[in-house]
Amino acid sequence: MSALSDKRASARVRVNMPGRIVVTSLDAARDCVIRDLSAHGANLQVRDWAEVPLEFYLLFQSLAHPGGVRRTCQRRWQVGDVVGVQFIDAAVDVAVRNTLADDTDLYARLTGLPLKI
Repeated sequence: MSALSDKRASARVRVNMPGRIVVTSLDAARDCVIRDLSAHGANLQVRDWAEVPLEFYLLFQSLAHPGGVRRTCQRRWQVGDVVGVQFIDAAVDVAVRNTLADDTDLYARLTGLPLKI
């Protein structure tokens, strides 16, 4: 187990699904790939954005939430086009866990492993 994974508040699941970053002022948005997701944060890939804003909204689709999910995020680190974020809004655990639980088929196809939350 790496030192990085020891610091995580919850286990991450590789999802590789599309997402959208919207700045909190609502005047800019960019597509991204959500590489992995947990109850407390995510790892994103964002192209052509030298510095992702410190706080922003992350939007993504979920079978558990047909209207989509919106999470308020804080950028924790960025290396090139890869960004680590922490969710800072309420009700994160339930929404993200439901998303992962309801998307087990996607997870199984991507990893070849059953989802364990």
